[in-house]
Amino acid sequence: MIKEFFNKIELHEAIYKNSIKNKYFEQKLISLSSVIKDTIKNKGKIIFAGNGGSFADSLHISAEFTGKFKKQRDPYPSIVLGANFAYTTAVANDYGYQNIFLREFNSLANKNDLLICLTTSAKSNNIYDLVQLSKKKNIKYFVITGSNNGLFVNNENLLNIDSYDTDVIQEITIMILHSAVDYLEKNI
Repeated sequence: MIKEFFNKIELHEAIYKNSIKNKYFEQKLISLSSVIKDTIKNKGKIIFAGNGGSFADSLHISAEFTGKFKKQRDPYPSIVLGANFAYTTAVANDYGYQNIFLREFNSLANKNDLLICLTTSAKSNNIYDLVQLSKKKNIKYFVITGSNNGLFVNNENLLNIDSYDTDVIQEITIMILHSAVDYLEKNI
């Protein structure tokens, strides 16, 4: 029993180590960190979106941006789409769940902002539609997902984590985004 516990941790560690050694992954991380830094420097905000566990992870990371991570500093503007439950339930009721992020994003986002979507499966229609709206409005975006490109085939702003396991994808996503906040605190 205890061996299985450590085997799972070792598997996660191996995937993480293999990912950071991958040149494609490295270039995506450099690009993401650069876009995040530029967004904050240009007075933009980081807008997160995700469903289920990815929504919870978005709330966690947004708190790191607007609160603090490791040092005292001014807050970095960040918001999580769907965090206003009155809005979310009203839109889900009136327009359907697929549209819960669209109206809020359309009302809040501007050209200086960055949309970061978290989707372990890359099959969430509401996230796909949100990315399409982001493209239409010329707002920068990144989608962090697992090995499956799902709805996002041939998308240059996709950061793939080399796994199909939801837990691994979520844990590495958190490591990536914690590293991004740490990078900001050291470079802004």
